Amino acid sequence: MAGRVASALILEDDTDWDVSLKSQLYSFAQGSRAILGNDADTRHSPYGEGWDFLWLGNCRMGVPDTETRFYVTENDLTVPPTTKRYTSWSSKRRPRESMQNNTRLVFRPNYGMCGYAYAVTYDGARKLLSSLSVTSRNEPVDLGWRDMCSGRWKIPFSCIGVYPSIFSSHRFAGPQSRDSDLNEKSNDWHSEYTWDVVYSTIQNVPRWVLGETNVVAQWPDHVARPQIGLEGISVPKGKLRVLETIAWKDEV
Repeated sequence: MAGRVASALILEDDTDWDVSLKSQLYSFAQGSRAILGNDADTRHSPYGEGWDFLWLGNCRMGVPDTETRFYVTENDLTVPPTTKRYTSWSSKRRPRESMQNNTRLVFRPNYGMCGYAYAVTYDGARKLLSSLSVTSRNEPVDLGWRDMCSGRWKIPFSCIGVYPSIFSSHRFAGPQSRDSDLNEKSNDWHSEYTWDVVYSTIQNVPRWVLGETNVVAQWPDHVARPQIGLEGISVPKGKLRVLETIAWKDEV
């Protein structure tokens, strides 16, 4: 990284986030420090010491079958309801709390996909560059991150993930074929939406330009507070827990 910048946040150009982002990231930082085991140490980073990669915007997350330590935040109104979530859980086993409304989890992932937003340290970037560029890898970059986080290449790489995702991809109203160039899609028309973001910043900007002073939820009929103020919502403090898991097949 040029200039030896200690850490950087990288966003895709169509990334959207909740108006309560500052509170969300403060909560995530508490969770990251708890998972890393240095909850009180913020000398060099609010997210703790020793991390390489923060997977903040994703479409899939998963953990090793043996993972039981999670930072759990309940009563968080910025979490999308289960019926409106796009981020999927991609492990054989999962904690019950991941299927609760208004609940977000922070943990060490060994699986992930999509890169709407991620943070990387200087040392983490060096590890990624050496693994994904110098050594021949024939796969999409996010699958390379997945392999790094899982330890597949035997390179020490400390990842912290979140479920559901905090940042996500925005889709303007229009035909599906214009949403992405990754897959061929139909020309069926869809309305504007953002995956996993309750109080979308992009969707509310036109209202603010016209002088509105509130924020409208993306799914007003599915959340406790259809409208909030411009200051957003304060995310409550979470707790580090050892969670029981259920089998993946039990979800469906």
